[in-house]
Amino acid sequence: MLVSVMKYISSVFDVRISATVYLLGFNPAKLGSVVIFSYIAGGLYSVIGFQNSYLFLGASVLTITLISSYTLINDKTYVRELDEQRKAAIKAKAELAQPEAKNQAETSAE
Repeated sequence: MLVSVMKYISSVFDVRISATVYLLGFNPAKLGSVVIFSYIAGGLYSVIGFQNSYLFLGASVLTITLISSYTLINDKTYVRELDEQRKAAIKAKAELAQPEAKNQAETSAE
């Protein structure tokens, strides 16, 4: 997990500050979530028992995984689409500039 987190942080942020982002951003968030989820799991153990707690937690993870599989985008596909749009915009801009260049050449030749 550490490798994937560091890879994500270094791809989004400047490489020189990736360790700082990890220490000040991800690590406290991870530790805070451990505290919150431990409290929830302990409460579930007390209220509905050990076996039902794990069934509930497993169902929660499955639900979040299914939602994520439909809502998260593939960065490679998204970047490819953006690159194609950028190339199309550059091509359109170049096509608009060509008639102006021809008109300037014709007026200078006269």
